[in-house]
Amino acid sequence: MINNKKQMLMIIGIFALILTLTTVTYGFFNYTKTGAINNLGTGRIYFNSTQGNTLNITNVFPMTSSEAGSANLDSVTVGIMGDTTYADGEEFEISLVDVNNTVNGKKIPINFIATYTAATGGIIGSSSETYWEARNSKNASIYTLNTSGEVKEGKQVLVGYIDNGATGISGTLSIKAYIDADRIAITDTPDENTEWQRGREVFSTTEWNSLGSNPISFKIIAESNEGIWVEEPSKGIESCPDCKFMYTKNTNFTTWNRGIWDYTNSEFVHQTPTQITSGLYDNYEELIGTTGKNYFLGVKLNNNNEVTNAYACGVKDGTPFCIEGYSDNSKYNANKTLLNGANLYNNTCTETVEDEGTENEYRYSECGPWDNSGSLSAGAYSNGHAEAGVGFDDFCEVYPDGLFACRESEAAEPGGGGIG
Repeated sequence: MINNKKQMLMIIGIFALILTLTTVTYGFFNYTKTGAINNLGTGRIYFNSTQGNTLNITNVFPMTSSEAGSANLDSVTVGIMGDTTYADGEEFEISLVDVNNTVNGKKIPINFIATYTAATGGIIGSSSETYWEARNSKNASIYTLNTSGEVKEGKQVLVGYIDNGATGISGTLSIKAYIDADRIAITDTPDENTEWQRGREVFSTTEWNSLGSNPISFKIIAESNEGIWVEEPSKGIESCPDCKFMYTKNTNFTTWNRGIWDYTNSEFVHQTPTQITSGLYDNYEELIGTTGKNYFLGVKLNNNNEVTNAYACGVKDGTPFCIEGYSDNSKYNANKTLLNGANLYNNTCTETVEDEGTENEYRYSECGPWDNSGSLSAGAYSNGHAEAGVGFDDFCEVYPDGLFACRESEAAEPGGGGIG
């Protein structure tokens, strides 16, 4: 038995993108052992890759997340097999390390897509949306998978717990990667006032072509250990406790929505609350890494995956915040106070009062320039409206009617990145 319970089993390999403007290759190198693989007490877990030495890709131009979802991207696969008789079970983690994606101090934005499936005749346990809490029961084989996100140092892709006595755990993790077109601009005429360049990392064609001789890369590392040992990643926003985060241009409806105005009958018609089961992030940084936008929505869900609370969220100068939208003025003062906090707009928000002292009194606080300059702005309104964004056409909002969505200008639509 190995006394040191936390053994790093292997470095699976290097996933190196060697980029030029023609057909290119990237290598998946043999792993090197950094500890005994098969002898963790009476627990056993194996990681392996049958990948060849070279894979070919033909499309090296940046692509959007929607394009990547339907593209025939090459993948790296990691086979996972395990069982254990440890009293406390066994937990494993696969993550990304040694990320090398910098050119002249600027980062090439790389995203990944991951899938995890059972091998023929095998099982992989159950996917758990509450993995970090559920694992403490130690009564089932479960896992949590980040299906997409930004390639960055220490990024967790897959974490799983194998229950004491479990057998037949056998599955395959597949990882693909692509350069995010929504966060990169390649041009020899940089101009921060140009709409399609705003908010993107700008590279000259010389910098871009230099990747042919200075490839970007990252490693995939797998670890296993007796019991529960993987640290839960940092997540959440203090002003949106227990929220999940999302970015969507689809109109959604909360449980408390009064619905859409019926012009024929001159009344609001309540809509069926939207059930949301995809596009949700526990960690707002992962969402930003995928969308490239520092404004988004926060939601709380009931057992039917319906939204009971909806928030407009953003990150200003490194500080994340969420302001809640609702059907009345009950959230207004809290939202206003939050936005005027020292770490956000520091009492620079402008409050406007209409019909003061009457039953029709209406107040709203606007923070930031709201001038399409790209600076994060936010607004809280006494009728329950809440919004955050970077301009008149690029923002996320919650209406007092119970509708919530994000809006995007035509210039910011997918496909706006790439070569200029």
